[in-house]
Amino acid sequence: MSLTMPEASLRALLKQSEQWQVPLVIRGVLPSGFPATARRIQSLLKTHQPDQPIQSGFAINPEWFRTFSVTEVPTFVAIKPGKCLPKQPCNETDYDLIKGNLSIPDALNQLARGDNPEVVNAVLRRQP
Repeated sequence: MSLTMPEASLRALLKQSEQWQVPLVIRGVLPSGFPATARRIQSLLKTHQPDQPIQSGFAINPEWFRTFSVTEVPTFVAIKPGKCLPKQPCNETDYDLIKGNLSIPDALNQLARGDNPEVVNAVLRRQP
């Protein structure tokens, strides 16, 4: 993901992330620094009901962006268990990747048809 994506898209993905229990990852902090990044994330987590914010967030992991050659967002990745760990080779057969303006459920359904269905199907079984 990227914090520069449209706010409506980010909010929808954050809500879906909460429902499906899947992480959202950004490459790094905004050019204006960590405090601005934290403020942006906090504003995205707010809902119309102040006492019920979205229970999700973003991990910051530039290594994943490099490992999976992510240059477009959103990009959805399903990784085989035990593969693509830090300081470990990561082959194209170790993960499936899909790019585009998709919802998390749509991305999961597309990824389930790839070479890594066991991981994706486990997530799909958690259907909210």
